[in-house]
Amino acid sequence: MSNPIDLYLATSLYETLALSTSPNNSPDSVHIASYGCGEIYDLEEEGRTFKDWVKEDFIKNPNEYLNMLWNSILYGYATDTRVYNWLNERGFSLPVLRYDEDKYLRQPDGTGVPYLANDTQDYARQVDRLFDLTLLFDKEGNPFVRMERRPAICRFIAVDDQRNLPYWLIQQWDWSTEDWAKHGTVRSEVFGEPLEPHRLQVPEDGNPEGITHRLTGLRARELEEALDGLSLDGTKHMVFPYLRYVGNGAQCGLNLNHPSSVYEGEIRYV
Repeated sequence: MSNPIDLYLATSLYETLALSTSPNNSPDSVHIASYGCGEIYDLEEEGRTFKDWVKEDFIKNPNEYLNMLWNSILYGYATDTRVYNWLNERGFSLPVLRYDEDKYLRQPDGTGVPYLANDTQDYARQVDRLFDLTLLFDKEGNPFVRMERRPAICRFIAVDDQRNLPYWLIQQWDWSTEDWAKHGTVRSEVFGEPLEPHRLQVPEDGNPEGITHRLTGLRARELEEALDGLSLDGTKHMVFPYLRYVGNGAQCGLNLNHPSSVYEGEIRYV
């Protein structure tokens, strides 16, 4: 998992809202993201500074602006070598996404970012969870934005093999194919307890991730050991036990020759 990176709100000629790599927006800094923000065009005529606007307007609804900067980061990473190199030099690696460069298909949000070339639901869900942008404040009360990777979403597949032993598979996402990985899946046999995870009753308004089930501690540890055993660099894994039921194997395009249930969950690196 990449280390968090702190970025700083900036503007260029009172035309764009940007995320700069330096707190004072020095000439050698890189704008990791930027877009034309109409709200700051007339600040000079109004007698207000950019800092005034941040403290008076931006912080009232930061997510609206951060969402557009979030899209700009991914597009810049795919198209601007300065952004790509700066982030990678600091260990913050992202997949290079494909965009539909048709000028008529650009998102109508002012960022100039085209729509993604891959519009499948699974792909969009993986993209949405690549990283978070969070508004924070330093000891002096100055705002900054923290960029932080999120845990990967994987498929957890319960396979009811009645001839032998039932088992779990973990299927990871492959950015190179923009699909679920066909090879290198992690397998863990089930001994002495039910195959299926526990069903949970979670209020919808307190469950934005759609959690439906929970793995037992034993099952989570067995899957962690299986993941650790396949790690080439000694990376340790932590399986987050809360899962979202997706469907059966056939509904998810799987042909496992046995009844199966498919869930989605997080795997973290520790």
